[in-house]
Amino acid sequence: MIEVSMFQIFVVFMIILYIIRRPHIGKNEPPLVPYTIPILGHTFNYLFNTKKFMKECKELYGECFSIYIFGYVLTVLSRGSVNEVFINANDFDFVSAMNEHIPFHRLFTYNGGLTKESNTFHAKTAREQVSGKIDLNMNIIQKYLLKGIDGWIGDCNGMTSLPLKFGWNPVSYHREIVMNRVRPVIEKRLKEKKQLGDKYKPYNDVLEFYMNQPNFDYTDPDNLPYHIENLLIIVFASINTTSRTVIDGLYDLAGRQEILNELYEEALIFDKECNGQVTYADLKRMVKLDSFVKETLRHNDNIFALPHYMTSKSFTFSNGFTIPEGRKIILYSSDTLKSKESFGEDAEEFKPFRFLNKNSPATKIDRSFVVFGGGKHACPGLESGKIEEKLLYGPFTMPSKVGLVFENRVKC
Repeated sequence: MIEVSMFQIFVVFMIILYIIRRPHIGKNEPPLVPYTIPILGHTFNYLFNTKKFMKECKELYGECFSIYIFGYVLTVLSRGSVNEVFINANDFDFVSAMNEHIPFHRLFTYNGGLTKESNTFHAKTAREQVSGKIDLNMNIIQKYLLKGIDGWIGDCNGMTSLPLKFGWNPVSYHREIVMNRVRPVIEKRLKEKKQLGDKYKPYNDVLEFYMNQPNFDYTDPDNLPYHIENLLIIVFASINTTSRTVIDGLYDLAGRQEILNELYEEALIFDKECNGQVTYADLKRMVKLDSFVKETLRHNDNIFALPHYMTSKSFTFSNGFTIPEGRKIILYSSDTLKSKESFGEDAEEFKPFRFLNKNSPATKIDRSFVVFGGGKHACPGLESGKIEEKLLYGPFTMPSKVGLVFENRVKC
């Protein structure tokens, strides 16, 4: 009688699993980078050696290649191929790929989270009601920025160390707070509409935009939370991108005193001209600040960005490579943003005024820049006194955990 050990059963199971999960690469697909560890494939290098691993893969296999991670094939795209994804949006699904990283449907239970339809609506809301009206809301933005600076930093009479951290609270808690604040405002506006009729003057805000939607009904116990969650998704996205960029910018600035002085002098000039009330037009004229922000965005140091799923039966890029339905693709963003062809031989360096006099503002997106985004006489510095590296988590980064120190400028 033959005795079978647990080890033998395990080996047989792993062989079967490997055969089932073994990647199958079709004709004309981007090359699959060879790997030595069955099932795991390139997962280890993807998580713990991402930057070097991706650079080596591109040097050996070109602009487009595939790696095998977490039991599936991921196709990595660089530069030109990425623009074809954007142009052919009907063939690629960004929302499903994003929901894998953040389960929006579990967080936002009334509006279903992030869907293709809601994503289009959110984009329209942001374009028309936020970006499109930013000049109208500059006074409000400035007011609350100053209020926040007063609360967190003050006049810097002493030394203030500001730890910058990310956090997340349950959506339901914030949803209830917003609903309680918004409901009486809605009732007030509806009353005004009824009393004034055609003389009613609409408010210039997102709430008014929601109230004008054909499906708006604040009396429905499910309808108002639906619209509140639409608002919270935009807030969630904007807080994440804006706070991350501001934090990166502060760290980029804190270790470079000479840059701080130039930006401060530019801010002083415009502060005198606008008498303390900054407009959107004023910001566009602050070309040094704009160039610095763009360089900060360029050096966000995320290696990957913008995952998508291929939804058509197949798609062939202009370079001749074909990917099948269901394939997950991702942008090799650091390669695009640090391209010597686009930014010169010093593309890896942080040059704050790289974009001066080049008609290339931080808000302008192009093929090489696929990025989403003075105070009270105070200057930021770092506790360590040096430029801090970002923290790398696999292919993604977070700001350093070193505290930022704000001191009165006369002491700087």
